[in-house]
Amino acid sequence: MNCRNAVWKAFSLWCWTVCSSPGADLSFHADNVSHRFDGLGVQIWAGDESVRTLLTSLNIRYVRLEATPNWADIADAPPSDGLRSSFDQYAAAHYGTARLNAMQSTCSMLSQLGIASVFVQFHYPRAWRTVLGRLKPEHHQDAALLWGAQLAYLRSYGIQPAYIELFNEPEGTWNCRVPPEQYNDVLKRVRQELDVRGMEQIQIVGPGLAYLDHDGGGMQWIGALDEAAVASLGAFSTHAWDETFYQGCEPKLLRQKWQPFFSAVRLKDETGMKPIFITEYMSGSSTFHGISYPSPASNYTFSASDTVPFAIRVFENTLSLLNGGASALLLWEASDQSWSDSGWGLQRRPAEGSVKRPAYCALKVLADLVPPGSEVLAAAPQEEEGIYCAALKHASGLVLAAVNGTDFVQSKTVRLDSSRRKELVCAFSYSAEGIGNGESCFALTEPNEILLTLPSDTALGLAFEFSDNPPQKVLEWKFEGTLKDSSGWGNHATKTLGGFGFGRGRFGQALVLDGTDLLIELTGGVNLSLGAEEDWSMNLWVCPEHNLSAGGDYHALALAAFGANSWSKNGNGRSIGNWGWGKGISFYSTTMIPTYSNVPYDAGVWQMITLTYSHDLWQEQGASTAGEALKIYKNGTRIASFNPQGRYYTGGFRTADNLVSILPTIPDQAPLRFVGKLDEFTIWKGVLPPAQILGMASRQFPPGDLSADSAVNLADLEVLSGFWLQEGPDCIADLNNDGIVNLADFAVWSVQVKSP
Repeated sequence: MNCRNAVWKAFSLWCWTVCSSPGADLSFHADNVSHRFDGLGVQIWAGDESVRTLLTSLNIRYVRLEATPNWADIADAPPSDGLRSSFDQYAAAHYGTARLNAMQSTCSMLSQLGIASVFVQFHYPRAWRTVLGRLKPEHHQDAALLWGAQLAYLRSYGIQPAYIELFNEPEGTWNCRVPPEQYNDVLKRVRQELDVRGMEQIQIVGPGLAYLDHDGGGMQWIGALDEAAVASLGAFSTHAWDETFYQGCEPKLLRQKWQPFFSAVRLKDETGMKPIFITEYMSGSSTFHGISYPSPASNYTFSASDTVPFAIRVFENTLSLLNGGASALLLWEASDQSWSDSGWGLQRRPAEGSVKRPAYCALKVLADLVPPGSEVLAAAPQEEEGIYCAALKHASGLVLAAVNGTDFVQSKTVRLDSSRRKELVCAFSYSAEGIGNGESCFALTEPNEILLTLPSDTALGLAFEFSDNPPQKVLEWKFEGTLKDSSGWGNHATKTLGGFGFGRGRFGQALVLDGTDLLIELTGGVNLSLGAEEDWSMNLWVCPEHNLSAGGDYHALALAAFGANSWSKNGNGRSIGNWGWGKGISFYSTTMIPTYSNVPYDAGVWQMITLTYSHDLWQEQGASTAGEALKIYKNGTRIASFNPQGRYYTGGFRTADNLVSILPTIPDQAPLRFVGKLDEFTIWKGVLPPAQILGMASRQFPPGDLSADSAVNLADLEVLSGFWLQEGPDCIADLNNDGIVNLADFAVWSVQVKSP
């Protein structure tokens, strides 16, 4: 993590003053980095399998998880002898089979997805607390022993967190109040207990206060930490619910409240070596533009969280905390639960179809464009009103995020400088109109300047890729009634045979296939990446008529390929394919181990499938690292990464035959051919960056797409029915914006329904 000391701040301020364009309202420079952003996180609950898709679609890197029983409700008194063995027996006896099973299932999922966990304990034994809910000083060591015992118990079942948060909001009495000096003591005791038990790698985050700066809490709890306590922390943590006390506040409030908390942290960690986790945040406000909505804490059916202004505030809070210095941002919460009537979830209860709320859609604008591990660019102080911005840098490019949470159209000129050449490859926006491509929200007025013009309650994300050596499109079959190449390289199909036609496509016309034998080939193509060590990308829009995941006739299907699928030519073919028996979207080559995603093709709808191969990332079989040379994307989202290997030989790719084909003949392909449509087949020399893949996917959620599945269909009708006759402006189901969900909204939805 980069230091943010006084010298660096002074240098940054000089950069803004001297280097900024006089015509820009705000400037960022790619070499002026503030700190590392490790990714978004979210609160989940053990056993809730409904959140898997949300975790992947928002690129979640952290989850906060209640990992302990409710010790306050357990009738058996906790040990009082201070023996580690007694606490081990107590934890094992009372943890509970159901909770353990849920934890095993959830932690297995997190491990598969590469997500780090933050375990939190909400409830402590009643006997250890006063009638006012305060932890008694004589039980500090007991608290440490209990933490050690329950973590040792979980470790015996293969469960171990990356971080723990000792208390939930220790300044409050709702769980367990722990005054500043007491927290300082407990923290050191827990750290010592974990170290004695051989769990040195588990880091503690804290203090986990409810607010950034309510009654000076941050300065009190962090100020009480002595040198040993600070050393015991792996990261500082806090929640950010300050808006709760200031209904109708402007978004600048959170930035103002951040400053005292951040100052308290810097007094204890001058060089900024320890990251800052926001382990709970969303928005505590339920009044926007003078209109008050029910709080999500008090009304589940319709509340502020079901409105676009709330979603935009969450987006702006995210940018504010990023600019302030937060390294990880964990939202409250992923999904509403059956046992709770609050409506904070990014998605509704599983029983209600896990319908996504507006905040989910807003956050996708950021999550889709910003890889974890990006670096936040230092931001000059911005005007308190109007458009608010943040900028980030990653290995291959830059991202500018902007938001207008006011009730008027706002404009701002932003300068985004870089010592490397860059080009805009993707833009997304979110507003009351849904997720769009953001084209109307900005203009590139100079190579490094962007004029932003954002309507009220609009979020925008712009992705720029460094263009030192951009990927080159070398084949483009658009299937507009012809098999000609439009890439400019003249790679037209040279041989056709069988039953195919042209019909309505994802864009214009598409190739229509009826299941009969087919041959479409190009031999002797120009400028293709045929060498074993060359990088390449392929992209294809697919609309299958039938389910391809059942196996049988579709157990080994190549939809589009270059190279030859042949038993005699090891490592030759490169194919976008399907591996049956539920393995789904795949890379396929006859003599190589099938590399599949376990994500199916969706029957009857268009989906964009992308493969990229970077030879620099390839590893020999048996290497210490698995490698992620070959990546598979669906609709712009990465769904799998692999290290391609030979099935019957050692090694990876060999030089490919100069052959491009649609539905290539392969030795283990059953006679039944593909039934459906294919569109926009492209081959690239080089690796397409993720942001460019997203831009190609054109993932737009029209206003009628209430279920956020990229289509206006019957799934949206179910959502519409769930909001039937609900009143209130900005409800996601109020499609005609008349303040009530009724037949008029059904009429708006019905005219947007389109067949694939």
